[in-house]
Amino acid sequence: MRLFKLSLQLLGTLSLAIASLGVVQAEMLSLEQDGASQITSRVINKSAVYSSVEGADAPVLFSYQGRNGEKVVSIGERLPLKVRKDGVDMGMAQHKTQIDGNEAIALIDGSSLHLSYREQVGENSERIHATLEGNQARESIWQSEVEKGDKPLDIDLELQTPEELRETEQDINTAYSGNQPVTIYVFVHNDVKESDKKLTKELFTWWVGQMNKVNERHMSKGNPSLFSEVIVDFRSDNRIQSFNYKGTPADKLKELAVEFRRYKQGNGIVGSYRRNKFLLVTEQMMNWQTLGVAYVGGQYGMAADDDDQVAAHEIGHMFSGLHENADIWYTGWWCETVLYWQHLPFRASCHKYTKKNMDAIADYLD
Repeated sequence: MRLFKLSLQLLGTLSLAIASLGVVQAEMLSLEQDGASQITSRVINKSAVYSSVEGADAPVLFSYQGRNGEKVVSIGERLPLKVRKDGVDMGMAQHKTQIDGNEAIALIDGSSLHLSYREQVGENSERIHATLEGNQARESIWQSEVEKGDKPLDIDLELQTPEELRETEQDINTAYSGNQPVTIYVFVHNDVKESDKKLTKELFTWWVGQMNKVNERHMSKGNPSLFSEVIVDFRSDNRIQSFNYKGTPADKLKELAVEFRRYKQGNGIVGSYRRNKFLLVTEQMMNWQTLGVAYVGGQYGMAADDDDQVAAHEIGHMFSGLHENADIWYTGWWCETVLYWQHLPFRASCHKYTKKNMDAIADYLD
């Protein structure tokens, strides 16, 4: 095992993390010496070895040089994310992660490793994206594209599904057919600049982590699991991907829902309407004030990728989450929980659902 000069506090944090996972000893790797390929292989192998052993999913520990010094990363058990393109698995895997003892996100894509975490810089908290390839790490600060200005910006409206677009008899009859996956069918508008993989990293990995926490909270009360896995399936359809989304939110969502229903029926997508959701990701806002819209408890929504919390906001509505259950938190700086209805210029995004909305989502899926 290589020796590293770690602070006693960090060493204690790592020891607790290792002990909590039932692991006596873990080898410390280094990106600069071992490379991202060796690290990702170790994570994949560990996951395969320990997946059948209750509570024994061992972490992989490694360090790398970040913008502000050495980072120590602990990658643990695999999360239930599956990413697909038109139904075909894209070979990406997400794992529970800590960086310097703080919660983070790790996404494996082949021999590359993508990390996302928050770093405290003075009084501000910055969200950092790191891509580890070969023996090098590239870090960047994620910033919202939304021009908040000096006035509040509404995220969306809470809408109910129109009568003519409500669930079919078949949808309702298959709504409670056991421990099914949760599937988000994502359509990326033609004007979106980011790739499917980049959108996965920015919009969906941290959201899957939140859904996993919803499930863990539900199971801690003695309940069975809410879902078997969470699938993000990027789908292709020219009419949906070229949809004119600018205009009045309620009218535009109704038009889009008709297209979603056409696609669903034409492609034989059946199963629980509570677990199958359809989302259009757009490059721009719907109008000067609205970032997205969705039917509360329904199947259809759209979200601008200007801010990385909007997609999770609209998905939260589709799982019956509400604005009234959201909140503003202070965690070193003020932040808006996922279903808060407004953006203010000086506030950050929490990337978390409140307990009330977590329970609402669990009740909806149960």
